[in-house]
Amino acid sequence: MEEPEVEDDTKSNEDEVDVIDKEVWEHELDDEEFSMKRARASIQGIQKKDMFLNKLCPNDEEEEDPTVEQLPPVYPVHNSEQEWDQMAPVLGMKFTNPSELKHCLTNYAVKHGYDLWLSDLQVGRETIFQCTYRNPKLTLRKMKDQISNTYNIIVSIGQCRNAKKFALSEIEVTLKEHYSRLWDYGTEIKRANPGSTVSMEVDNMPDGSTMFKRFYVCFRGVRDGWVEGCRRVIGIDGWFLKGICKGELLAAVGRDSNNHMFPIGWAVVTVENKETWKWFLDLLMDDIERGNGNGLTILSDGHKGLIEAIKERVPHAEHRLCARHILANFNTRFKGNISSSLGNLSLLIELDMGLNEFNGSMPSSLGNCKRLIKLGIDRNNITGEIPRKLFELSTLSISLNLGGNQLSGELPQEVGNLKNLNKIILENNRLLGDLPTTISSCSSLVNLDISNNLFQGTLPSSLRSLRAIQTFDASQNNFTAKIPT
Repeated sequence: MEEPEVEDDTKSNEDEVDVIDKEVWEHELDDEEFSMKRARASIQGIQKKDMFLNKLCPNDEEEEDPTVEQLPPVYPVHNSEQEWDQMAPVLGMKFTNPSELKHCLTNYAVKHGYDLWLSDLQVGRETIFQCTYRNPKLTLRKMKDQISNTYNIIVSIGQCRNAKKFALSEIEVTLKEHYSRLWDYGTEIKRANPGSTVSMEVDNMPDGSTMFKRFYVCFRGVRDGWVEGCRRVIGIDGWFLKGICKGELLAAVGRDSNNHMFPIGWAVVTVENKETWKWFLDLLMDDIERGNGNGLTILSDGHKGLIEAIKERVPHAEHRLCARHILANFNTRFKGNISSSLGNLSLLIELDMGLNEFNGSMPSSLGNCKRLIKLGIDRNNITGEIPRKLFELSTLSISLNLGGNQLSGELPQEVGNLKNLNKIILENNRLLGDLPTTISSCSSLVNLDISNNLFQGTLPSSLRSLRAIQTFDASQNNFTAKIPT
């Protein structure tokens, strides 16, 4: 007799569980959505009742009516004498100090059951610190404007002054701590770059502390690269360190086969003088194994201590001055008045002060330089008359160049005393009057240029006696007669 088949209830039970779980899950979703709607409605209800939270948590759905005139806000002042449960913060409320603000918010939160916390907002101090670090010379007013424009934070000049003072002290402490880690830095260089040269020197102070003196580094990789593949030309120079910690940065660079700069070694010293340069050259020559400089060419500027150090330490090296520094010296222009003390240089033979920015009158004391054979003060802003005493210098024989100034007045008759002079240049001035007849006494005159002045009248007929004259320019004046023949 066959037994009746029994249905497998396991599958049906699992299906029922899945259906129940799905319904529960959907119900939970509905509950969660309902809870969120309810919470949102509750928050909106609180906002409607609490104007402070309404300002802090605005409703995005509400839009301002453009037809309603917006009046400027009037901010109230907090009353610290009122009862604690009556304290209510208003956006923009003014408080006497931070403690008063904290006390008001605490009482307000206790009464209404809110959870308040203080966020770490150091934007103002951090901003001023960054501004000071990037540019320690930034003025307080510019710092205030920069913070206001960048971060929309209103700070006072006093706050900027105090914060900048704090930032500078922090930066100074940080940099001093960096210098105290130089021993570790040198040890790490030797560990990570075996064969590199690191030299550190300090000064022992009477109180037992040590002060930084100088620090030298030459990595083995760049040293070997210069020895094996670079020209035997080295440029050395120094730069001022203008930060919190002053000093000088000394460096030596070479030229590779592509004519590109190739660093060799560098050092930081407290001052640039003969001693520090000699110390630097000692270490550098030992690293590149050039001894007394045989086969080496060194380029540098005209620093006196450096020149003397090169002569003593590398006497066999070929020393040349950098063309860039020479050009910079050519472009240097002196300003101010010409010192009358130049007249004390009784042994002076040549004086060339052209192409500068001297102003004022020409000192008559120059007439005391009785050995002067050449005088050039052209292309300046000299004003006034030419001192008569200047024409007592009978020793002038090469040239008298006063062109390109703003000299005025008449040319003195004493010009005839310059009998040995070869060249007189007075062009581009404001000299006026008649050309003195005594100029014919300058029998050695080869070049006479009085163009672009205000001379007038007739040219003296005695000019024909200037037998050695080769160039005579009297253009751009007010002469009314022809040149005498």
